[in-house]
Amino acid sequence: MFSYAAVKKQARIFKSVIKLDKNFQIYVLGDNQYIKKGFDEETGMHYYQLFFKDEQ
Repeated sequence: MFSYAAVKKQARIFKSVIKLDKNFQIYVLGDNQYIKKGFDEETGMHYYQLFFKDEQ
């Protein structure tokens, strides 16, 4: 038997690849709640904001 809470937590923590334009990829290892996507109307471009507590 498995724990539903453990499975749900693991589902939030995953490896993801964000592919941007040509030959530019961001690998996300872990919780993606600290990444926000937006659109800048002045430049007409999309952007990502990354939030973190400590740089390693």
